[in-house]
Amino acid sequence: MVRAIPWLLFLQSFGWGYDFRGISGVWWTLATEVQFYLLLPLLPALARGRLGVVLLAIFAGTYAIFAAGLVTRWVGLAGVATLSLSVIGRSPLLLCGIGAAGIHAWWGDDLRARWAALGRHRRLVADVLLVLVLLVLAILLRWAVAAGLVVVELPRLVTWHILEGLLWASVLLLLLLAPGGLARLFTSAPLVSLGVISYSVYLLHFPALVFSLGWLQQVGWGVRGWGLPAACAVIGIAVVCLAVSTATYYGIERPAQSWRPRTSA
Repeated sequence: MVRAIPWLLFLQSFGWGYDFRGISGVWWTLATEVQFYLLLPLLPALARGRLGVVLLAIFAGTYAIFAAGLVTRWVGLAGVATLSLSVIGRSPLLLCGIGAAGIHAWWGDDLRARWAALGRHRRLVADVLLVLVLLVLAILLRWAVAAGLVVVELPRLVTWHILEGLLWASVLLLLLLAPGGLARLFTSAPLVSLGVISYSVYLLHFPALVFSLGWLQQVGWGVRGWGLPAACAVIGIAVVCLAVSTATYYGIERPAQSWRPRTSA
């Protein structure tokens, strides 16, 4: 229980959390998200004249120093890895998401109307653009996996998240502002339902995978290579993960989302 305290206080992003093997593989994002939500209210200050310029310069300088690896000699590789998983290292993704949300909120209606006024081939153009963006994104992610997720988080290479963030933001904006025929796939009922519980799936898929494969090995049904046994195992694990994620969404996540502090009128 004592080892779980840093996780409860979201301190694992600073290297203070004990690694619960098989459980905490993807939980590092929780601390990064908390850092983001704490800093988010400060972003309006960026639009306030000289103060905004100063804050933006400080942030850009901090990220540049981190990305160039100039802090490695002081914090070591462990410290660099910690910074990479913090709001500093993940800032390109967060900022691209904020930018996409801002474009949709401020100019979304106008851009959508302009797109709808184009010719009859606009859906085909939208589908081609979406496929191209997804293809480039797939190539980028394939490169990251092939190079090694540890390697690509090191200085200099870590800037690949800038391109990744731009590509993900482009996917969202194309689907929202310039929808084509393929957009219907993303708004289909199964994918919408999966999107609702996606955060629960993300948090639980890793422990579900680890414990399920461990149990299969204990009962003598080890999964090695790809074949019918592996396919059956993947399907079974996916079903279990979706079932547990649905339960945690309706039992934990949704009640937490509906909770609001009571304030006096």
